[in-house]
Amino acid sequence: MSAETLSVGDLLFEVQRSSRRKTLGLTVDRSGELKLYAPEATPREQLEKWAKSRQLWVYQKLAIKEASRPIPRPAGYMSGDAVFYLGRSYRVRFVTDQEGAVHCRTGWLELRLSDKTDAEARIREWFQATGGHWIKERVKLLSDRYGLVPSTVEILDLGNRWGSCSAAGRLNFNWRLLQFPIRLIDYVITHELVHLVEPHHNDDYWRRLEGLMPDYADRKAKLLETTREYDRV
Repeated sequence: MSAETLSVGDLLFEVQRSSRRKTLGLTVDRSGELKLYAPEATPREQLEKWAKSRQLWVYQKLAIKEASRPIPRPAGYMSGDAVFYLGRSYRVRFVTDQEGAVHCRTGWLELRLSDKTDAEARIREWFQATGGHWIKERVKLLSDRYGLVPSTVEILDLGNRWGSCSAAGRLNFNWRLLQFPIRLIDYVITHELVHLVEPHHNDDYWRRLEGLMPDYADRKAKLLETTREYDRV
């Protein structure tokens, strides 16, 4: 069965109906996808009228998301290039000899000179290995705090998504998330933990998230604001 959609001008909404929902709502995902949430029996004419009244808001959100897309960085790394890890800036430095492909020292991310042409891959591998372990430990800390326990946690390349939650309770996080300050990483982790009990971005979801993290809206806005600065690897 195909998903219900609604076209309003040049905007296309995916309509998600629920017998539990009492009001209309909509979201603009990070990828720019539009979702309209409605009570089960709401007539399409009412949906269309309401969506039209929100067009300006949607265009503003889409413009903000477009502006937040990362600036393409030239391929490869040069000495002195900045790499962010947990919100701190580290400068790339190539050394002639060291054990291991990447070493993180005070203010520096050191790579073997012989790996210079593959520096991007080596840095990504370091993020996934070292940082991936850090994220799993952070998920456990917050999971224990909130009483929301995932079945498993994986660190992957999720493209333009920071995290996801499967129906089986598996949480996936983008390794690039490790560029951000811990406060913003905690927001993404908590966001996905709440999906373990509230799969959709409905009113119950946002109320539960606010109950666990009262300043979630500020963190969410900061994440969007700083994406262009940190999303560099």
